[in-house]
Amino acid sequence: MDQIQIFMCTNSSIRRKTRLRWYGKIQEASSPTLERKYKQGVSSWKNLRNTNLQLNSDFQNWFDAFDSGNLSLSNILNDDHCIPVSLVSYRRQYYESLDGRIRVTLDYDLTYMDQTKSSRPNFEYTRQNPEKLVLEIKLAQEDLSLLDDFTYNISFQPQRFSKYCESIVNHRSRWGP
Repeated sequence: MDQIQIFMCTNSSIRRKTRLRWYGKIQEASSPTLERKYKQGVSSWKNLRNTNLQLNSDFQNWFDAFDSGNLSLSNILNDDHCIPVSLVSYRRQYYESLDGRIRVTLDYDLTYMDQTKSSRPNFEYTRQNPEKLVLEIKLAQEDLSLLDDFTYNISFQPQRFSKYCESIVNHRSRWGP
């Protein structure tokens, strides 16, 4: 399943990312979910908001790219002073333990599109990272002890990884020193 995320901005005390997420082809965005993802230490949580936004084929800039009559991207993001920074596309597979206490996602075919070079959405100029696989293990706080057994059995070395940060690193190589 393809997933697309547009990262808008980030804050630093409790880190926050604002993003639109949708499934399917990039230029066929329909009813993306507005996510505000928060992280403090090792804990993270999300606030999700469904939207009726549709990709407008006549867009001239990011804030005209999505609309649904009286609601636009600029209306949604106005209070955050956010601007699109990066578009990340990837494929995802889902797995779950038999008891449902551990969920795993495997993301691959990561593609990054820099959104800072133009006021128009960039769906064409991409940088890819096909050798990266992102395995994310998700479980409830009270089930953290299961993580040791799980990672021991698969010889797993946990590492921090952010698709957003990786996309920015990829973009910076084009920005110059």
